[in-house]
Amino acid sequence: MSLNRRHFFQISGAAAGAATIAPSSLAQEGAAAPKKLRLAAIGVGGQGQSDLGQLMGHKSVDLVAVCDPDRGLREKVAKQYASRHDGEIKTYADYRNLFAELADQIDGVMISTTDHMHAPIGLLAMSLGKHVYGQKPLARTIGECRAMTEMAAKMKVITQMGIQIHSTQPYQTTRKWIQEGVIGKIKAIHSGIGGKPWGGLVPDKASTPAPENMDWDRYLGVAHNLPWRDKDYHMGNWRKWVAFGTGVQGDMACHVFDPVYMAVGLTKPNSVTSLGPKPPAEEFFVNDCHVKYSFPKTAFADGDIEVHWRNGNIKVPKDLHPGIEVPGSGALIIGDKGALAIPHFGPMPTVVDATGKKLEAKDLPPPAEGSNHYHDWVEAVLAKDQSKASAPFSYGGPMTEAVLMGVVLNRWPEKEFQWNGPDCKFSGSGAEVDAANALIWPKYRQGWSAPGIQA
Repeated sequence: MSLNRRHFFQISGAAAGAATIAPSSLAQEGAAAPKKLRLAAIGVGGQGQSDLGQLMGHKSVDLVAVCDPDRGLREKVAKQYASRHDGEIKTYADYRNLFAELADQIDGVMISTTDHMHAPIGLLAMSLGKHVYGQKPLARTIGECRAMTEMAAKMKVITQMGIQIHSTQPYQTTRKWIQEGVIGKIKAIHSGIGGKPWGGLVPDKASTPAPENMDWDRYLGVAHNLPWRDKDYHMGNWRKWVAFGTGVQGDMACHVFDPVYMAVGLTKPNSVTSLGPKPPAEEFFVNDCHVKYSFPKTAFADGDIEVHWRNGNIKVPKDLHPGIEVPGSGALIIGDKGALAIPHFGPMPTVVDATGKKLEAKDLPPPAEGSNHYHDWVEAVLAKDQSKASAPFSYGGPMTEAVLMGVVLNRWPEKEFQWNGPDCKFSGSGAEVDAANALIWPKYRQGWSAPGIQA
């Protein structure tokens, strides 16, 4: 049974007045494309400020509103860009109030919040016809990813997931060379990253009142009611908590998985198995992770494709293919005629033939062109043409679903779970399958909701 029949609900209780706002005509077929993208920036911490700076580098972006539960951050950012806007840049602690008051004055939304708020904000924005640039991972849970993908399609809005390296020349060249058959038909993929601190047990700490500039209730949003912990959640360390983040795999696999998912044309996995340890407690993530996927064959593979993800201290074998290894952070794609290594955010891919001999530039097809991932979204909105933005939610949603399966299933090491893609659930019966399926859809705290999510 599809999401639309089981989980899709009308907007209700999102904010005072928000439920009666009509969807923006700018997202509807036949409406004229805007001359400027009137933008609301939601979440302006470290990554949010970086994202906004990139978007504001486009001359046709007009910042209309800034939303963040940290008053100091939102006021700082509004002041920083005041000269770019004719009038006052409005500031909000609660995105629901922003939409209730300004829905007819914005065209697009940047969402760079903690992971747990990506879907609630994105679903409301899209339900109102707003185009969305949404940071990775697309959402905190698998079900929210599915809801985001379907909402974007339903509302015909222009979307771009914030995997900015996706549009760079090295990643696009990886896609081009794989799809041109440089290393033949793909057999296996190994990917991973080291050095990220978002796993392991966090020592308990006495709670303290939130600082005066922090609206802690708005920060919690849909999460259950946790007490403030000074110098922990905000800013940065929130990724360690299941309530707010998705751990190392959820954080980084959307980047490192991206070039191989894109290049090989991966879809929904057949099965997923965790080969690493269990999390130290239910509210935290594993530090050392190894997840094995089986993906169905694509146009670039003759059979099912074995895909591995590793992070932490789990070592990658060094003899996977002669003449080449998995980068410390990055991926190795193995074909029947050679192998390609693509580092995470850095140099161009390295290619060897079946014997391990490195192929030089003269032996390879011309590289692909890169582009500005942020500006591509702006141009797509202005042209009303999704094809100008290469990581829409129709791409980012399924990829993030696969990533998050590993985050869920590391609770049950060594057990292979089958995935039922159409129904968005793990197949089979038994306590472990039931427990895994219970984690697919989120449980929002009372008073918080989102279109497309069952209360």
